[in-house]
Amino acid sequence: MYFRQPALAQPGHQRLIDIAAHTAAIAIGRHRTETALRESAERLRFAMQASNVGLWDWDPRTNQVIYSREWKIQLGYEETELSNEFSEWERLVHPDDLAAAQQRIQSYMARPQGAYEAEFRMRHKDGTLRWIYARGQFFRDASGRAIRMIGCHIDLTERKQAQEEILRLNEELEERVQQRTAQLQFANQQLEAFSYSVSHDLRSPLSSIDGYSGLLGKEIGGAATERSNHYLTRIRAGVVQMGELIDALLSLAHVSHTSLRWENVDLSTMAETVLNAYREREPDRVVQLAIQPGLIVLGDPRLLRQVLDNLLGNAWKFSGQQPQTHIDFGRESGPDGEAMYVVRDKGAGFDMAYSEKLFSAFQRLHTALEFAGTGIGLATVHRIITRHGGRIWAESAPGQGATFYFTLGCALA
Repeated sequence: MYFRQPALAQPGHQRLIDIAAHTAAIAIGRHRTETALRESAERLRFAMQASNVGLWDWDPRTNQVIYSREWKIQLGYEETELSNEFSEWERLVHPDDLAAAQQRIQSYMARPQGAYEAEFRMRHKDGTLRWIYARGQFFRDASGRAIRMIGCHIDLTERKQAQEEILRLNEELEERVQQRTAQLQFANQQLEAFSYSVSHDLRSPLSSIDGYSGLLGKEIGGAATERSNHYLTRIRAGVVQMGELIDALLSLAHVSHTSLRWENVDLSTMAETVLNAYREREPDRVVQLAIQPGLIVLGDPRLLRQVLDNLLGNAWKFSGQQPQTHIDFGRESGPDGEAMYVVRDKGAGFDMAYSEKLFSAFQRLHTALEFAGTGIGLATVHRIITRHGGRIWAESAPGQGATFYFTLGCALA
């Protein structure tokens, strides 16, 4: 209130001032509310654009639908290119999906529990098909009549394409696995046939050589010279060595393709059986044995027996030149807590510079004159341990004995 000249306030002036202040406060509050609503609507619009979510608002009484700008953009249309009719949605839904989509809406209207959800294909303006996920909810008046349904469309096309690609790759992988399995089965059959051929075709001439060399020795009889006896002995020793080599090769081939039979295996009892057999063959040897009891693992008992036969047999063999020795078998824990099974001896040992050759077939770190063998035993052990999901390695030094460690991927604690 403005006066040209100073004047005293009248009783009604204060009321006018209060009314003016109240009106101004309402106007300011309304302005702030409108500003906040505009900002909120703007944020919602940006969120819809960023997330590629289209909104729709359907009035079932008039069949009018308000489609948001993002809803239309999903399908490649400008805002003015689609009318606000329910029939626009029906026109754009793929004919093969329309009946099911309509039935889904009708079922939800009849029993509107939770949210309405559906997936269907819609035609894009460029002629391609887009997979759409629809979600919405009904609103009813006081009488229970549906007066409004509001929801959104989310474009699932890229996700569907990714799922289809995964399915295609899985099918392709399954086909490759089947092909690979068939190839492995064929290879195993060929290997079995080869093993039989080796066993039959090589043993037959060996038997002949052994037999004829024996007959030759009898034929010569007392007329044999020291040199001829030496030759005959070498021939028969070669036959024995060749027979052992054939057996070792067949064993290596067998462990490579035989099916594993998983059982609980008592390695402690198995080790005692192996070493007791060596003691019976060489009762005069002084060998102290230390076998940790209760070593139970999961594995194939036949193949694990071969592992212990080879490792403990090597420990026995390579410590044979010592008047007395010590062989240990037990379990230790690795740095990460992994169970390691250990065979330790005080025998000849070997140079670690050649350790890479240790588990290869036909590789020997000692001559046949020093220690007998075929050079295939540790290759067989390596193959068996690998098939059990484990590892094997060794530590040694010449004259200091050897320690062999192996793990089993499926070992029981």
